[in-house]
Amino acid sequence: EMWYSPTSEGYRAGYTWNENRGEIEKVPYVSNGKNNYEQFYKKGLTQNYNVAVALPGKNINSRVSFSHLGQTGIMPGTNLIRNNVSINTGGNLSEKLSLKVSATLSNSGSDNLPRTSDNNYSIPYVIAWTPPGTDFSQLTEYWQRGTEGEQFVWRTQHNNPYFICHEIQNSYEKNRVFGNVVLNYALLENLRVNVRYAMDMEGCFNESIRPVGMMRWSPSYSISHGNRQESNADI
Repeated sequence: EMWYSPTSEGYRAGYTWNENRGEIEKVPYVSNGKNNYEQFYKKGLTQNYNVAVALPGKNINSRVSFSHLGQTGIMPGTNLIRNNVSINTGGNLSEKLSLKVSATLSNSGSDNLPRTSDNNYSIPYVIAWTPPGTDFSQLTEYWQRGTEGEQFVWRTQHNNPYFICHEIQNSYEKNRVFGNVVLNYALLENLRVNVRYAMDMEGCFNESIRPVGMMRWSPSYSISHGNRQESNADI
C-alpha cells in the first residue's frame, strides 16, 4: 500500500495511527520522488538597492546613504529584509582641530526563518529522512482530510515539510545603531592627539509559534526581547 492511498472513510493510508481511517485501497508502488528537491525548493530572489548623496563643503564633507536588502528564501514561506541608513561626516573645525563622525542605523527582520538543527521541525532534517519514493506533491495538502488540527505526514513523528514552512513560524525584528566619533588635535607640529569614542547598541524581538498538530511537541507561543550595548573610548 502507498502512504497516500485513499481509504473507505475518506482518509489517507499515511495516517497510520487513526483507528477509524477505514479500509485502504491498495495500489501498485510507483517511485514518484525523482524531482522532489526541484519541486519543494524554489528559486530564491535577492534584491539589493543603494542610494548615496554626497554633501561637500568648504571645511566639512558629508555623505548619507540608504541601502535595502530583500530576500525571498528557497524554502516556501521564508524571507529576510534589511534596511540601513549611514551617515559619515568630517572636516576641520579649526587649524588644529578636526572631527570625524560615522553612524549607521540598521533595521532587519523576517516573517519566518527556518530552523536547521537536527530535529523534526527542521526542514533539511525532515527532507533528509524522506524516502526517495515519496511524492512531495501529495504533501502540499498538509492537513489530514476530514479532521481539524491533525497533520498529514508520511512518517510517524516527522512533520510534513510544507506544514513546517507555513505553520511553524519563527519571526524576528532587530534594530541596531553603531558608530564612532573621532577628534584629532595638533598639540605640536609633529605631535597629534586622537580622542575616539565608539558605541554599538541593538535590540531584538523574537516570536515563535508551535501550532496544533505538530509532531512530538505541544502547541506553544513565545516571545522574547533582548538588548545589548557596548561602548569604548580611547586616547
